[in-house]
Amino acid sequence: MKKESYNYLSLKVKVKPGSKETKLERFVDNLLTLRIKAQPEKGKANQELIRYLSRVLQLPEELITIAHGHTSQYKLLKLPPQALKRLKELVLLAEQWPLPEGLTDSFRG
Repeated sequence: MKKESYNYLSLKVKVKPGSKETKLERFVDNLLTLRIKAQPEKGKANQELIRYLSRVLQLPEELITIAHGHTSQYKLLKLPPQALKRLKELVLLAEQWPLPEGLTDSFRG
């Protein structure tokens, strides 16, 4: 995650589509890994990724965009600056993943 001068944040993600459920998996080496239930066909996994991150980061979906990697597991997302606080919370919790009981619901879709 790095702060850009164009008033947005860049976040590298790895998506594992076709998973049993949609959830955060881990944050290692500045790469957020997520499991996505949707299949990678006709943009369904990308749509679910944006929908899920919208809920987790408490942002409108239209503020989350895929800058690169539309057809790849590895993506570069553009997020508004207000996402930084919630991302920091996720990174701090990453050391405890799997998330402690009671916190999982707020970070799952």
